[in-house]
Amino acid sequence: MPKTAACFSVLLLACGTPPPTRTAVAAGPRPSAAAEPAPDPGEEPPRLAAADTYTCVLDEGELRCAGAIPSAGEEPIRSREVEADLLVATAAGYCVAQTGGSAVRCFGVAPPDGVFERWMELCEDDDECMERAEQEWADEGALLDVRGAVRDLDAYDVHTCALTDVELVCWDLSRETLDESLRVPISDAVEVAVELAMICVRTAAGGVLCGDLEGEELGPLLAVQELPPVEHIGLGGGLACGFTADGTAFCWGSALWIAEEMDLEERVASRVPMLDGTRALRPSAQGAEIVCALAAAGTIRCWGDNRYASLGPRAPGQLETTAVSAPVDDAVGIAVGLQHVCAVDRRRQIHCWGRADGGALGEARARRDYRPTEVPGVRAEALEVGPTRSCARTASGWMCWGRGYGDDRLDPWSVRPIDLPAGARPIELAGCTLDGTSLRCGDRTVSVRAVAPVPRCVVTERRTIACVDDGRLVDVEGASGVVAIAGYFELTALTEAGELVVFRRSSGAYAVRRRQHVGDDAVELVAPFNGPCVRRRDRSVWCSSTYGDRAPSRVELPPVDSLVGGQSHVCALARGEVYCWGMALEGQVGRAQSRAELPLRVEGVERAVEIAAGRAHTCARLEDGRVICWGADADGQLGVRPAWWTEEPVRMTELERRN
Repeated sequence: MPKTAACFSVLLLACGTPPPTRTAVAAGPRPSAAAEPAPDPGEEPPRLAAADTYTCVLDEGELRCAGAIPSAGEEPIRSREVEADLLVATAAGYCVAQTGGSAVRCFGVAPPDGVFERWMELCEDDDECMERAEQEWADEGALLDVRGAVRDLDAYDVHTCALTDVELVCWDLSRETLDESLRVPISDAVEVAVELAMICVRTAAGGVLCGDLEGEELGPLLAVQELPPVEHIGLGGGLACGFTADGTAFCWGSALWIAEEMDLEERVASRVPMLDGTRALRPSAQGAEIVCALAAAGTIRCWGDNRYASLGPRAPGQLETTAVSAPVDDAVGIAVGLQHVCAVDRRRQIHCWGRADGGALGEARARRDYRPTEVPGVRAEALEVGPTRSCARTASGWMCWGRGYGDDRLDPWSVRPIDLPAGARPIELAGCTLDGTSLRCGDRTVSVRAVAPVPRCVVTERRTIACVDDGRLVDVEGASGVVAIAGYFELTALTEAGELVVFRRSSGAYAVRRRQHVGDDAVELVAPFNGPCVRRRDRSVWCSSTYGDRAPSRVELPPVDSLVGGQSHVCALARGEVYCWGMALEGQVGRAQSRAELPLRVEGVERAVEIAAGRAHTCARLEDGRVICWGADADGQLGVRPAWWTEEPVRMTELERRN
């Protein structure tokens, strides 16, 4: 199956009887639509929604979720009562709404800047107060401003879009202010579908209008030509389709998600017999090279990227261009996550299979053993670890494993040599090349003192900051005398004067968010999202919270030789041993637990001389040159095949309706 460049191509295809009006995520109908097969006449099956690391079920007003939900606390199973019949899952949290209601509420959404500022003002550096405020936010969710009565709800990546009887409105749930939205007046639309850079609505008369959804712009909505009246619509992998009352399919856009090429135009519908009878055409909340088909008889077929056995019981690590039968025979609903699939059967039982590292399959198949694993055949002189790729310099050159920038290989666990110019390092900066201390990016070259692969920034020879943005280097104003930079969601700089300067990217530029003095003896910096840590000249480690200007506190550790940090964890090298703390859902601290508040010594690591951290994995180089790694391996960054999939479905008893 060809690669869909910059496009989400996880689809949900349900074939059979005349299509109902599409629900937000599940294959089940809305109240006004014809019901799908169910055990009791008129009773809807549960609604399913799946994102990268979590799965949610909405069943008669009870909403239950399992897995790692963004900003939603640590409990693996969450349950709450909601007045809702629409459900979507996104990379930034999940949202619900009631058909005919006047509100959209989202859970797991990170509090925007204005909320943080109110908390800091009220709590005055009281950590317990901040924790209570965070928990209240997680419990209550974010209420989005909706005008008119809700008719439909859909989502893509971090965007949620609601269709009402007066407008179409979309929110970026990752923005600093959630009250900012994109709105288009429209009163006769009854269904909305959205994915990468495209959004379509179906009118009550059966027409379809489509527009672009990119960044901070929406629309205009233009009519699709040569399309007969349709009863439901769907988007997936750059392809858009409308389906008539008898199930006939008319499509437009691209069809790169399937091996058979279709010559379609952007806004002109064409007959596509291979999709006749489709009940729902859907991308996942975040997308992957996976396609699943749910037939009216309850059978499921999937094809595409099978790295995590998310297509069904077949050896992982293969690209399947022929359909793989999923191991559920009587399904009435289905949801496709980034690398896992869930289905609900006629008995209202829920089954999931595929990638399980974030808990999206429940606790039954979550990985338990996160002890360091030796990368086979590697004797290293140095390490260079990125967010999802690991590299080691050996006597014969650089060897890498995992998935790097622009790398779409389906067998990333194999260790392979990479071709680099002499003196270059395998640092990922969006296509720019670091040769020795010279960074070449487009038509500009700068001398580099330090590098932060995430968020793709460097400290220049002049001790200023430059960041890679769309293939060019952008200077960051607001800090001088910089000695180190780090960060994931924000950029944090450590200056010679002992000041931490936190920047946030906004409208194509970096603006200073806050400053904090940490002492002029700090020599090393890491900045996971929960707060920066520094190592001082006396080899002690001090960490502060993301919130406010609370002074850093000392972390109880032996004298530390080096400090590294990922997206949500920190590790320290001390006397040949490694200590880690922070978020641990993917085993990045060497243990199977949700979080490590205090440093834990990583068992099995002795005589380490160097450590490095990716987004959610950690590697160590030992005295004898061996390299060992632990933590996340979704992209092969540990160098060995993981155990995060299951070839048979896991019965999700935790998510089934409670009697």
